[in-house]
Amino acid sequence: AAPAPAAEEEEEKEPVDIAGTALKFGKLGAILVFADVVTFFIMGRSVLGVMDDGGEDGWKEKMADKIMERAKAKQAADAGAAENAEETAEDDA
Repeated sequence: AAPAPAAEEEEEKEPVDIAGTALKFGKLGAILVFADVVTFFIMGRSVLGVMDDGGEDGWKEKMADKIMERAKAKQAADAGAAENAEETAEDDA
């Protein structure tokens, strides 16, 4: 039996389109960076580190902490004013 003709001849492969492949990877990279920037603005955290916010806490968390501190200070001031009003009412009675 004679060997198959395909086995004797090497298969001719098409040349790889390096420029096209690089362009596809470039587009993919640009899409990922754009998605990371959008994620940073929405969630306050950068997955890829492109938009480094300078620490573990994001800017939204820092702002939320400031708002909570102001709210607690206001509640404490309101509670102190209410206690003073009660003491004044007891003194008058």
